[in-house]
Amino acid sequence: IAGYGNAQLTGSPDFGARLRIAGNPYSGTSDSPYNRLNAAAFLPPQPGSLGLESGINYLRNPGLDNWDLSVQRSIPFGEKLHVELRADAFNVFNHPQFNGINSSVSFASPTSTAPVPSSLFPNNINGFGTVTGTAPPRIMQLMVRVVF
Repeated sequence: IAGYGNAQLTGSPDFGARLRIAGNPYSGTSDSPYNRLNAAAFLPPQPGSLGLESGINYLRNPGLDNWDLSVQRSIPFGEKLHVELRADAFNVFNHPQFNGINSSVSFASPTSTAPVPSSLFPNNINGFGTVTGTAPPRIMQLMVRVVF
């Protein structure tokens, strides 16, 4: 909330206020990286409260769809010598893994119920609930090892 610090909202300079949950944070969302949280389900803390109306750790990142694959072959050369060939693929299907959901939201005042819109995200209230990062794409590695 612009112009308000922790001391004005919670009475303590050390503890920040938490948003109030006024609905299902996941309703109306999709697999789109721009619509992971329902911004209308959150309200600023009530004026005069400690700002602790909601619990902690109630939001979770989306699940991962990550498949890794390894193939290995050992080729003997005599009794004591053999060569190992190995191929590894991480995220073998190259499926995007979205992470880092934007959980920052601004309100005009402590009594405002609508987040302040941003010109960067005109279709989504100030980017709240949008994805801010992705995990790496497919990574492949090859290994050849001689064991004697």
